[in-house]
Amino acid sequence: MNRQEILKFIADNNDNEHLIDFYNKTYDKLKETNKHIDKVTAYLIIIVFVFFIASKSSIQSFQVGPISINDMTIIVKLLPILFSYLLTDLVVFSSHKGELFITVKLISMFLYKQEIDHRHLDNHKHNLITRLVLPFSYSMEL
Repeated sequence: MNRQEILKFIADNNDNEHLIDFYNKTYDKLKETNKHIDKVTAYLIIIVFVFFIASKSSIQSFQVGPISINDMTIIVKLLPILFSYLLTDLVVFSSHKGELFITVKLISMFLYKQEIDHRHLDNHKHNLITRLVLPFSYSMEL
């Protein structure tokens, strides 16, 4: 959905009960997406540190419980694959988060009777009331 479709959806559904239900669903999904993105970002940071430690390390073997790794180069070879998978996951979820963010923002502006200024729809600026109702996320703040 683009912004015009969302605004048309809001205009066509003047019944606040349906809009509140849709708002709650998208808000909950935005919170879940924020948590997922924050978790994947933490994993990416950990993978980078483990990669640099493993590539410079003189450790010959590594054992965690019943699993023993005798060749540390396997870790150095597998970490870029894991990193690229997580990076792809982050990009896909970030794109979906952008759509959810705009949807929640527009519906909240309508429900809380805020003025929808079309100049501010293209950027991520929002007024105080909208900022207060949106879920917090480090990825959104950064």
